[in-house]
Amino acid sequence: MRGKKIEVTIAFVSPSQIKNCPISSHSFGYDCNRRQNLHVLDSRTLLYCTGDYLHFLRPDDGGSLWCQPSARGRGISCASVHPTEPVLAVAEREAPRPPVLVYSWPELDVVAALKGGAEEDYSCMAFR
Repeated sequence: MRGKKIEVTIAFVSPSQIKNCPISSHSFGYDCNRRQNLHVLDSRTLLYCTGDYLHFLRPDDGGSLWCQPSARGRGISCASVHPTEPVLAVAEREAPRPPVLVYSWPELDVVAALKGGAEEDYSCMAFR
């Protein structure tokens, strides 16, 4: 993992671009109004954000859930999962100039801290 360059970019998706969305009968705090708020981390684990927490859900073993608080305690704006590398990026809610922290998966160690990408907040982001 060390030595690889990982880029995080901001992505904007309009409601008209969203097709074939899955429908769930339970949300357990999942905020469906946030853009790109449900991510697949691996073959067993889903990720979503609410307030100050990242929620990790494993539906295949009865829905076990655990939470990771925001690193700086001010909340989480959004998260993104890399499509091929075992990392996820989390935009902290900290104005001005909120940081984006890149975590290894499944260890959840901070492998990078990105600064200066936004003046006030992030609404969503994606790896490219």
